[in-house]
Amino acid sequence: MRYVLLIICYIISFSSLDANLYIENNTLWYKTRLIKYEVWSENYNFKIWVNNDNESTTFRDLLDSNNWISWVNWVFFCPKSYNDCWWVDSTKNERYYEWISYNKTNTTWDRAVFGVDVEWKPLFYKTNKINPNREDDIFYWFWNFPLIIYEWKDLIPSYEHYWLLDYKMKIKLSRNFVCTNKYNNEIIFWYIDNISLYDISPVLKEVWCYNALNLDAWWSSSMVYNWRDIIWPWRNIMDGIIIERKWLDTSKLINISKLVTKNIDKKLKNNTYEEKIEYIDSFRNELTRLRVNLYDKNSKNTYDSYWNINWYQINMNSINNLSTVYIINRLNLDLSELKNIYIKQNKIELDKKNLLF
Repeated sequence: MRYVLLIICYIISFSSLDANLYIENNTLWYKTRLIKYEVWSENYNFKIWVNNDNESTTFRDLLDSNNWISWVNWVFFCPKSYNDCWWVDSTKNERYYEWISYNKTNTTWDRAVFGVDVEWKPLFYKTNKINPNREDDIFYWFWNFPLIIYEWKDLIPSYEHYWLLDYKMKIKLSRNFVCTNKYNNEIIFWYIDNISLYDISPVLKEVWCYNALNLDAWWSSSMVYNWRDIIWPWRNIMDGIIIERKWLDTSKLINISKLVTKNIDKKLKNNTYEEKIEYIDSFRNELTRLRVNLYDKNSKNTYDSYWNINWYQINMNSINNLSTVYIINRLNLDLSELKNIYIKQNKIELDKKNLLF
């Protein structure tokens, strides 16, 4: 289609990339989705985002206003939709953001800290227990609960021993995690379907998680890879772990998507709403086909411990490909919103006609 060619023409080619790996597989019979970040990457920035106003923000607004390509939500917070939160978003899970402390206490208590130093090397911390002399080294960090694995040891039984796990942690739910490998050169953001914290450690260890911290889940669950929503949250978000591609300005790609969407709307001005909707569906199908083809060219199978194929992984090899798939995903979303407008307008017209008869 002509508009697909327009997208490609706007994309500028740069150097190769190496640290935004997406993997889906079945690990010990659990469906897992993860994004892997290489600590020493020359092409990516790893960041922890904090809403310093202590208010939640819509996920769409977050992605539009920041130069992010991949993301996962992080700490527990008290959402204003809960009556006992007094209709205000807030969190007691303290954070450091570029060395600025947002801490309300001077001890982590039973929570643990995941952070990075100024050289982006991962660092776990717990007051007087884990790296007790390294708090001042932390550039970005956040507290959460519980620490699932530390130095390969399953810590969930110790939390259970002191009655620190509530009922939501004991039942099977979809859950989020962040972990590092033994050599501290990989950070992995996880999403695992339908699992209890009692069963989680063997799954994490299967992909060599050496230290692992639980993250917020349930309605706050959100995960984006190359701007495609793997999981979209049901509520606003306060904090997140993000990956940013150096030398890639996503605002330009967003503007391209808006321009293409505007041109399509203008092109369809004289069509019926049914024709407009049909055109949007056809165009989105073409975008999906292009994305699938691009992912196929940049993906390979993953294998279990018995060398059976159990899923796949995606790793873009150029910023050109990354930009292309980013704008395809963004345009797919923008066109979906345009389609919804057509559907509503079509309904209004049909209701008016029905009133006349």
